Amino acid sequence: MTINYGRLIRLASNKMVQQMDAYARDYGLTGTQISILDFLANVKGVCLQRDIEAEFNIRRSTATVLLQRMQARDLVVLARFAGDGRQKQISLTTKGKQLQLATSDYIARDQREFVAAFTDAERTKFSQMLRYWIKEEK
Repeated sequence: MTINYGRLIRLASNKMVQQMDAYARDYGLTGTQISILDFLANVKGVCLQRDIEAEFNIRRSTATVLLQRMQARDLVVLARFAGDGRQKQISLTTKGKQLQLATSDYIARDQREFVAAFTDAERTKFSQMLRYWIKEEK
C-alpha cells in the first residue's frame, strides 16, 4: 500500500485546527484569532497587516476581514502606519493582551508535548519534510 503523505499532512493539519478551535471557543475566539494574538504579542517592533498575511500565508482580503472582526471585538487596533499611509499597523488592545496571556499556555503546552514526544533528530527531519511541502514552487 502506498502512503499518501499529502493526505496525512492535511489530516494532521485539520486535527490541529479542530483542537485549537475547540480550545478557543471557551474564550469566544477562533483558533486563528488565538494564533494572531500570539503572533502580535511576540512580534518585535511594529506589525503591519502584510506581516500577518505573510506569517499565516493568507490573502489580503482574508486578513482584512479577520482583522476587522478582531477590531470589532476590541482585540486589536487597526491604524494607518506613519511610515507609509497605505499600510495598516496592527496592535493589541488591553483585552487582546489579556486573552493572549490566557491562551498562550495552550500553545506552549502543545509545543512542549510535541518536543517531548520526539528526539531532536526526528524533529529536525520532520521540519525538513514540512518545508518541502511549504516551499513556493515545486
